[in-house]
Amino acid sequence: MAGCQKSRFKRNSLIIRNYTPDEMLLVALIENVQREDLNTIEEASAYFHLIKQLSITHEQLSDRIGKSRTAITNKMRLLKLPADIQMDVVIGTLSEGHARAILQLEEEPEKMLTLKNKIIKDNLNVRQTEAIAKKWLKLSLDDILSGEDKNSQHIQRKNSEIVNMEERLSSVFGTKVTIEDKNNKGKIIIDYYSLEDFERILESIKS
Repeated sequence: MAGCQKSRFKRNSLIIRNYTPDEMLLVALIENVQREDLNTIEEASAYFHLIKQLSITHEQLSDRIGKSRTAITNKMRLLKLPADIQMDVVIGTLSEGHARAILQLEEEPEKMLTLKNKIIKDNLNVRQTEAIAKKWLKLSLDDILSGEDKNSQHIQRKNSEIVNMEERLSSVFGTKVTIEDKNNKGKIIIDYYSLEDFERILESIKS
């Protein structure tokens, strides 16, 4: 009989949960952290707010969102950077690796800003930045700034001397001459464009 037949349709249970305003905020924060389009600083800020709202440790947050405790701690350290440097990380002028290297100087904000400017000016990679930060830990800001000025003047003077020598040698040999110099050692490259040109240059050297 039809009335005795079991229904072939499954019953689905609908669970409705009422969240308190605080719980809704926490759910939103966790969802925000798990987005893939967050920049590094936004992610660090989200971790900070979660820990503050939940009153939990980095380890406990790690368990809740599925990220390692080390990753969470390293991200949150970036919030110790001056606002200018944080913005450079956000817009991509500095990488997260550069930012972590700068944090070696976290007790001295002026040194951090000076190093940030040097990274951008000299196009330093992360390893170079780490080495400079380690060196600057032992120097005063005045020593760092005066040293940068001296190095800049030395490079400019040295370059002008090399350019002048290249021009003089080019005039002697009648061809392009390039000097590659490093720490007062290097090589002289004399261009030639045919065997006859090569022989002419050799004769010039002999004479």
